[in-house]
Amino acid sequence: MKSKGFTLIEMLVVIAIVGVVLGLLLPVFSKTKEAAKLAACLSNIKQISYGLLVYAAEYDGRFPPGHQQISASRQFELATTENGPTYTGYFVDRKVSAWKVTSGAGVISHFSGHGVLFALDIIFDPRAFYCPSMRVDQLSYPNGWRDSNKRTCSYYYRLFGQRSAGIRKADVDRLHHYSLHDLKELISVEADIFHTGATLTGIGQGKLWAHRGPEVINVAFSDGHAEHFSDNAAWFYAFHAQPLVGANDRFVMVFWEYMDGDPDRMQVLYPIPPELLP
Repeated sequence: MKSKGFTLIEMLVVIAIVGVVLGLLLPVFSKTKEAAKLAACLSNIKQISYGLLVYAAEYDGRFPPGHQQISASRQFELATTENGPTYTGYFVDRKVSAWKVTSGAGVISHFSGHGVLFALDIIFDPRAFYCPSMRVDQLSYPNGWRDSNKRTCSYYYRLFGQRSAGIRKADVDRLHHYSLHDLKELISVEADIFHTGATLTGIGQGKLWAHRGPEVINVAFSDGHAEHFSDNAAWFYAFHAQPLVGANDRFVMVFWEYMDGDPDRMQVLYPIPPELLP
């Protein structure tokens, strides 16, 4: 009797078919995985925005201000142990427990900006400050949380404290003293980091932008809602204009305005060369 096993040719055909099927399915799985991360990131942003509203309800409609050592382009920091010139009352000191990571535990940190939401027990789990799609270790959990000198996160907060080139004291004061009761239109307050890298902290170009293909920023607004910001021009401003001007505080201020729905200053101050447009 003849054996009923597969011939070599038949096995090769089956292997080829399986390879083709996997080749078709892997991009689908990859897109599904990234969609889940994008949704988790949006949930984080929304949780932080709700926390900001809880804080504002206790402080006459004001969101927590950033301290004087934090510039607009570095407002991914949650806390610092540094001492230096500060605006009085802009720190909330708290000793951090282990939170599943030992390094940085037991250290009293000066929480400011969105970091005070943790210090005041408005947000209990620090992992809410970390995007699952962030590709930079020092801005991801747990590494960003371990650094007790500068606890960092995956998100930008709008209210910084430091003056610099193009940033006047009046600009900082305006951010720190507005009240939700006085706002006539929504403003963006929390977002994925919208620098693409390059000059910022020496990170390679493109790595800081968490959500790619399509290029999306999760952003939360002053009424607590959050959404995907997927204006194609935003990527070109960040990827092309930002490296030309550096990790510039004024660029960050203008980008927030751009996400508010006001593109005028962005188009005037940082025009994209026509040859770079899509």
